[in-house]
Amino acid sequence: MKKQLNFEPYEKVGDLVFGMTREHAIEICGEIKRSRMYGYPIEDSFLDDFGDGHILCDNKGFLEAIELFPDLATEPLFYV
Repeated sequence: MKKQLNFEPYEKVGDLVFGMTREHAIEICGEIKRSRMYGYPIEDSFLDDFGDGHILCDNKGFLEAIELFPDLATEPLFYV
Protein backbone atom coordinates (compact mmCIF):
# COMPACT_ATOMS: atom_id res chain seq x y z
CA MET A 1 0.00 0.00 0.00
CA LYS A 2 1.26 3.48 -0.88
CA LYS A 3 0.96 6.58 1.27
CA GLN A 4 0.13 9.60 -0.89
CA LEU A 5 1.37 13.03 0.16
CA ASN A 6 0.08 16.11 -1.65
CA PHE A 7 2.48 19.06 -1.65
CA GLU A 8 1.39 22.70 -1.67
CA PRO A 9 4.66 24.68 -1.53
CA TYR A 10 4.92 27.03 1.46
CA GLU A 11 1.51 25.84 2.71
CA LYS A 12 1.34 22.12 3.49
CA VAL A 13 2.59 18.57 2.97
CA GLY A 14 -0.17 15.99 3.22
CA ASP A 15 -2.18 16.85 6.34
CA LEU A 16 0.67 18.88 7.87
CA VAL A 17 0.01 22.60 7.49
CA PHE A 18 2.82 25.06 8.14
CA GLY A 19 1.97 27.17 11.20
CA MET A 20 -0.13 24.47 12.91
CA THR A 21 0.67 23.63 16.53
CA ARG A 22 3.31 21.06 17.38
CA GLU A 23 0.70 19.03 19.30
CA HIS A 24 -1.59 18.83 16.27
CA ALA A 25 1.32 17.84 14.00
CA ILE A 26 2.30 15.06 16.43
CA GLU A 27 -1.30 13.76 16.41
CA ILE A 28 -1.09 13.49 12.61
CA CYS A 29 2.40 11.91 12.48
CA GLY A 30 1.96 9.37 15.29
CA GLU A 31 4.53 8.03 17.73
CA ILE A 32 7.68 10.09 18.22
CA LYS A 33 10.90 8.07 18.07
CA ARG A 34 13.05 10.90 19.44
CA SER A 35 12.77 14.61 20.26
CA ARG A 36 15.44 17.21 20.73
CA MET A 37 15.96 20.95 20.82
CA TYR A 38 17.75 22.67 17.93
CA GLY A 39 18.69 26.14 16.75
CA TYR A 40 21.63 28.50 16.50
CA PRO A 41 22.93 30.24 18.51
CA ILE A 42 20.24 29.29 21.04
CA GLU A 43 18.71 25.82 20.91
CA ASP A 44 15.12 26.90 21.57
CA SER A 45 13.17 25.14 18.79
CA PHE A 46 11.85 21.57 18.58
CA LEU A 47 12.77 18.67 16.28
CA ASP A 48 10.61 15.53 16.48
CA ASP A 49 11.80 12.35 14.73
CA PHE A 50 9.16 9.90 13.48
CA GLY A 51 11.57 7.47 11.80
CA ASP A 52 10.75 8.32 8.19
CA GLY A 53 10.68 12.07 8.73
CA HIS A 54 11.11 15.03 11.04
CA ILE A 55 8.91 17.95 11.96
CA LEU A 56 10.60 21.14 13.10
CA CYS A 57 8.72 23.68 15.20
CA ASP A 58 9.74 27.17 16.29
CA ASN A 59 10.19 28.22 19.91
CA LYS A 60 6.47 29.04 20.15
CA GLY A 61 5.53 25.50 19.09
CA PHE A 62 4.37 26.14 15.51
CA LEU A 63 5.34 23.93 12.55
CA GLU A 64 7.96 25.60 10.35
CA ALA A 65 9.63 22.74 8.42
CA ILE A 66 9.16 19.12 7.40
CA GLU A 67 11.90 16.66 6.40
CA LEU A 68 10.96 13.38 4.71
CA PHE A 69 13.17 10.30 4.28
CA PRO A 70 11.42 7.98 1.80
CA ASP A 71 14.26 5.44 1.95
CA LEU A 72 13.41 4.89 5.66
CA ALA A 73 9.62 4.71 5.22
CA THR A 74 7.83 1.54 6.32
CA GLU A 75 5.47 1.89 3.33
CA PRO A 76 6.16 3.46 -0.08
CA LEU A 77 5.54 7.20 -0.29
CA PHE A 78 3.95 8.69 -3.37
CA TYR A 79 4.49 12.43 -3.77
CA VAL A 80 2.02 14.55 -5.74
